[in-house]
Amino acid sequence: MVDKSNILIWVWFTLFTTLISCGDKEADNGMPSDDDMPAESECAVVQDMLSFPNTVNIFGMAAMANDTEAVYIYQYSETDGGSILRILKSSHTASALVDGMGGLNNLAIDNTHIYWLEYDISGGTGQVKRTLKSGQGNVEVLAEGKPQKPDGSTSDFDVFFPNGLVLDGDFLYWGEEVGGSAIRKISKTGGSVEDIGRGENLKPVALHVDDDNIYVLDSSNGSQVLAFSKADGTKAVLASGFSSVQAFSNLELNNNTLYWTEITDNGKAFSLSVTGGAVSTIKGSLTNPRNIFSTGNNTYIAAGNGIFKVNQDGSEVDIFCSNISVPFTITLDNTNIFIVDRPNVADAVGQIVKTDN
Repeated sequence: MVDKSNILIWVWFTLFTTLISCGDKEADNGMPSDDDMPAESECAVVQDMLSFPNTVNIFGMAAMANDTEAVYIYQYSETDGGSILRILKSSHTASALVDGMGGLNNLAIDNTHIYWLEYDISGGTGQVKRTLKSGQGNVEVLAEGKPQKPDGSTSDFDVFFPNGLVLDGDFLYWGEEVGGSAIRKISKTGGSVEDIGRGENLKPVALHVDDDNIYVLDSSNGSQVLAFSKADGTKAVLASGFSSVQAFSNLELNNNTLYWTEITDNGKAFSLSVTGGAVSTIKGSLTNPRNIFSTGNNTYIAAGNGIFKVNQDGSEVDIFCSNISVPFTITLDNTNIFIVDRPNVADAVGQIVKTDN
């Protein structure tokens, strides 16, 4: 049986250390290095006065997605709890799709629905949920508690502090950092939960998928990138020992290459081919690089006081918003880069800004 008191201590410790690694630089007004100061350009405010988690859950900062019509973001109020906002790109009008939520890890969207991982930070219980992007439907719980497995039996561990949600076609994948140390899968319409694979003391920070594998960024075991076969759950270690920290960003997959960052005062952005080889540093000397996005021939990194754009050929173009302070996460469409910014860390009040892509 899992000792939940010890698990809760570990969860609180993980959140606290992540907050320290992500927040100290701004809390003491530390200025980024010269390398973190791109040439300035103006950004337009899409939505201001957002309320963000200050002491509750730093992972919610990475919860952002967009489609052709709107930007979706998770925000948190200490009085009202968490909510998912839908902000129209045309009018910048914001509406709440879901209110009164607990902590949230990651958002995923398809043509009709938005999906997320939610947990009660005081109790550790987790759920996989979805609702219509239009805001016209009810919230559906896809998995919770000790979910049913495909063979009809009951899983031997709960959905507990889920992390790293990714949507691939008809299925959702996520990781469990405590209790089961596993990678899990469920149909995006619900049903039984399948345990894809497990790892010793696995702490999956982020996931991505392709046709054959689920790729996992593991912050334990000396830092690892793992590949779990979709067919049989076989685990392969693609890389290990590339970082001494345990705070990492999301995991991106583009052109058969994985991208991620380590979140420190002197952080790095990494790349790794899914076919094997060594981990490469695509950019170093970054102040708390919290989020990364890769598409086409370009990779974008939110760090310091700006957004860095690194081309696939290794050349670099810096993009900076003169009215941005602390970029936490980014998402792109064909025209704009949308950036979650926390200009006032002390009051946990932020804004969404955008710049040309």
